[in-house]
Amino acid sequence: MKLVLAELRIEGKLVSLDTDPVAIEGKSKTKSTGWRAAMGAAAGGVVGGAAAGKKGAGMGAGIGGAAGVASSAMTSGPEIRVEPETSLAFVVR
Repeated sequence: MKLVLAELRIEGKLVSLDTDPVAIEGKSKTKSTGWRAAMGAAAGGVVGGAAAGKKGAGMGAGIGGAAGVASSAMTSGPEIRVEPETSLAFVVR
């Protein structure tokens, strides 16, 4: 996530600012994405194998794995929280 400071209140008056963005990193979704891909591939392989043998199992695993990755891409990641009094350094342009 990137934050930009657009306004600052000084003695009750809003002052417009133009700052460079400050990047904040959230937790990774790598484990979740891997789990979804593996489960999709396993389920697709079982269904494809039952329907069309070895060739169907391979195709089903590929399709199921891709569907698992796609489902992870469509969900939001963990919440990013900036605690009160966190020090952030903005560069004013």
